[in-house]
Amino acid sequence: MIKKGDKFVCLNTVYMNGDKTKFPAYIKNEIYKSEHDRCITDEKGHKEHSWTDDFLDTENIICFKNIEDEKKEILDQVNSNNAMRFNRGKPNFSLLHLGAMEPTVRVLEFGAMKYSRDNWMKGFPFSTIVDSMMRHIEGLQNGEWLDEESGLPHIGHLGCNAMFMCNKNNVMDMPALEIEYKKWLDSLNVEE
Repeated sequence: MIKKGDKFVCLNTVYMNGDKTKFPAYIKNEIYKSEHDRCITDEKGHKEHSWTDDFLDTENIICFKNIEDEKKEILDQVNSNNAMRFNRGKPNFSLLHLGAMEPTVRVLEFGAMKYSRDNWMKGFPFSTIVDSMMRHIEGLQNGEWLDEESGLPHIGHLGCNAMFMCNKNNVMDMPALEIEYKKWLDSLNVEE
């Protein structure tokens, strides 16, 4: 439970109600002090934002980390015989299930044979990626599990296209997404 006086580091910028057109309530890497039980005071000094234990233990665990917990983790590492590793704020790739990635890998192999290895890394107009995704979604909606051309599952093609969207070499040709897409790409730890 959040107690008065606890300090928290914000791991990701938080916008109230997801409205990114407004000033963020909490800013990444800033430290916030709890001025009341069950409350982390926001960037503008608002105290009405209450965070229950249930809230912090679910999807929002990525938003805040109690500094005392952080200090304890550091001390535990220092006092152990294991090598030290500080991974706060880094992606937890162990959450990926590699077996579930196989259809995507098979489609990447097909693409490497058809075009060349890593051809996708040259970048695409963003709209062509969306178009491709929609065709594969349509195939699934029409009851097709396998793509006619490749003979591979549509879900593998969708996985590839989702990965292609993370490529910093893409050309954003969808003006409605341009600003948010650039901000999002800049936040990724993806090499060009």
